[in-house]
Amino acid sequence: MSGESFSEKMKEFLARVRGLVSETEKRFEELYREGREGEAVKALAEGLERIAREIAEISKFLEASLGQAQRQGLEREVEEFKSRIEAELDELRKHIDKVVSEHKGRAAAKAAELSSAFSKMVEEALRHTARTAEDAFKNLREVFREVTRAVAETVVVSARIHSSDLELIDRLVDAGVFKSRSEAVAYFTRKGIEASRDWINRALEQAERIRELKSSLRREVEGYLGRQ
Repeated sequence: MSGESFSEKMKEFLARVRGLVSETEKRFEELYREGREGEAVKALAEGLERIAREIAEISKFLEASLGQAQRQGLEREVEEFKSRIEAELDELRKHIDKVVSEHKGRAAAKAAELSSAFSKMVEEALRHTARTAEDAFKNLREVFREVTRAVAETVVVSARIHSSDLELIDRLVDAGVFKSRSEAVAYFTRKGIEASRDWINRALEQAERIRELKSSLRREVEGYLGRQ
């Protein structure tokens, strides 16, 4: 393989990783914003697994091409390539952490767990041997299976809640009483919706008053600015 072909191969790897990162970020955030936390974590696990497989392949390619890269003086280009891959994945980790930080509950905790396990795998894959990368990938797949299984159990609990109760939960989330549906479900699984009915009504009344006060204040400010 010529030096030019080697460089083109690295560009292809980088383009594929970028595409997978973009796809994973978009799908994860879309599902999370829609309140489908369990599906979001599953999609994240699937996306990270595809990226991890690509990283393992990159590690194999670099190890197999190490002698050639040294002979052709491409060591600096290889290190730059690794740095760019790491930068892409670091941005993905930050994106995941940002979305997770805005929510609480089991799904958010599991998403953070996925992100952490993935980061460790990437570090091992890019800094050690291809065999180490393959072993790290296999371990990562086991972690992903355990996490998605745990999240699936939470989704089943949500599915057993009556639709009218889910609507009530969504109103509480919209009012800011809970940060996510999963957090509310976890709370009411312990407390019970009927047992908390009086508290729910008071919380919604207070949230409505706050909304009305904000609306009134906004109108006053707009009126004042309009007179200036």
